[in-house]
Amino acid sequence: MQRPNTTSDEPWPIDQDSHPFDTKAYQPWSTEQAYRHTLVSGDEGRLIIRGGTTYAAASDFDGYAQRIVVDHPLDWFKQQATTPARTLKLAIYAHGGINSEKESIQRIRVLAPYFQANGIYPIFLTWRTGFFETVYDLSKDCAHKIFGEPERFGISPWLQEQMDRKIEEVASLPKVKSIWNKMRQNAESGTSETPQRDHVLDMLARKLVVLKKKAWSGQNAHLELHLVGHSAGSILLGHLLERMLRDDLRSDAPSVATFTLYAAACSTRFAVEKYLPAADARLIDLSRLWLHYLSDEREKDDKVRPGQLRWPEYGNSLLYLVSRALDDRPKMPLLGMERALDPKYAADGDQWAPEEFASLQAWQARWKPNVDSVQLGLAVTDPMVRVTKNNDEGSQMKAAHGSFDNSIDAITTTLERIKGGALIGPVEWLDYSTS
Repeated sequence: MQRPNTTSDEPWPIDQDSHPFDTKAYQPWSTEQAYRHTLVSGDEGRLIIRGGTTYAAASDFDGYAQRIVVDHPLDWFKQQATTPARTLKLAIYAHGGINSEKESIQRIRVLAPYFQANGIYPIFLTWRTGFFETVYDLSKDCAHKIFGEPERFGISPWLQEQMDRKIEEVASLPKVKSIWNKMRQNAESGTSETPQRDHVLDMLARKLVVLKKKAWSGQNAHLELHLVGHSAGSILLGHLLERMLRDDLRSDAPSVATFTLYAAACSTRFAVEKYLPAADARLIDLSRLWLHYLSDEREKDDKVRPGQLRWPEYGNSLLYLVSRALDDRPKMPLLGMERALDPKYAADGDQWAPEEFASLQAWQARWKPNVDSVQLGLAVTDPMVRVTKNNDEGSQMKAAHGSFDNSIDAITTTLERIKGGALIGPVEWLDYSTS
């Protein structure tokens, strides 16, 4: 069992000297605090126990999940101010899988305080993967094989187009495609029911039922569940919903109050197969499902870059690469792509595989970007997003697939949506480092 860094002088994930907090409760947590709110998923969706012996024995998966999902939230809730009608707001935040575990924990150290300080208990799902690094290596390797050393070429529009097609061609090969498929298989495997109870999504679904019952019986409190997912986190949450709908949990599973997805990397077919049955069972409400995404213009301006080297880059975003090459078939419509939500492209064979028109149209028929004057489709159209409370030039970063949990506007909107009102103070600093 690996222990996280728990030293009292552990540095912040952001520069402490240049980042004073007006709201002290928003200050970053330690690594230990972050792990107390995190379930880490490994190969085949199995739970990886992190932390010291205060959590659980190395093989006590059920006890570990009990502490993270049930005991810690209830202990925290007991310390909150009592009211006649009490509600335990719990947010499940599924990371995207494109970052390493270390990078995810750094993000959690910064994000989690904003949730908890505003009366929302957060639990994070993170993957033990570094998918983006693999994409970088792929892009660099393709460039080297085709063009040689970086000094030997320049990038013209024609050359960029040829490079994009070559990267898509190589990415669609079984050996490369298996990387994406393995991530999705791990997510699906997380729902497996085994005697040792060590699959993350299965345990999470079971423990949410326990938490719901204990909150009501012990404190006369209602469990209010909120789901947030970034990128491939949408796949984790889809499988979680599917697990909650099985016969053993279906009648007792808590319903989802709000559902928020950033740049969802799941296909519209996956959404039809997982989200629509959950809506039919009233586990989720499609009029409470918000999709944050890059506009198509921003998507095409979000390049997949192979690190700091001068190699050619993939000319579109990570979602375009997944859609064109890594998913089940070329030109797969993804839920986080603007054109997958636009009826104008519902039967566009240049944009999407014709075999996917039916699922694409089925999703568009059920989920509407605007319902009863509530905007559910939230496109990022500006080239830059604000990541600090300052208004200077350094307070912004380029709008990109990975920028949603750096975006003050996206995080503020999500927190206000879950809280149901104004925050205790503005979100201040999200320009954290993952180095």
